[in-house]
Amino acid sequence: MEANCPKREKFPRKFRITKDAEVRFVIKNGRRLNGKFLYVIFCSNSYGYRKWAISISKKTGGAVVRNLQKRRIREIIRHNQQLFPEGMSFFVGIRGNFEEFGNITYRELEEDLLGILRRFSKR
Repeated sequence: MEANCPKREKFPRKFRITKDAEVRFVIKNGRRLNGKFLYVIFCSNSYGYRKWAISISKKTGGAVVRNLQKRRIREIIRHNQQLFPEGMSFFVGIRGNFEEFGNITYRELEEDLLGILRRFSKR
């Protein structure tokens, strides 16, 4: 292995909402903001750091399409997480036309999620 290899960038499990009860709590008690393709539900948490859950419906398409879009959303979050406030839990889901979601580009997803973030920071 080369000494100058870039450090592997990860989205650690610590920052993911992994328990069903936590997801339900965020959905039930959180506030929702809608974008063109995505929606984000957010609420404060007791961890002191950001936690994330991403859900893509099976109506969207096959596993390949769903996993691609989840990877894209995780990457957008990972590169921009400093813009999101600490001590909050976020649930990201898709909305609208499920067939169209498989054809959305990384740039469109990024613009949509960051647009939601801009509206969130104005609150």
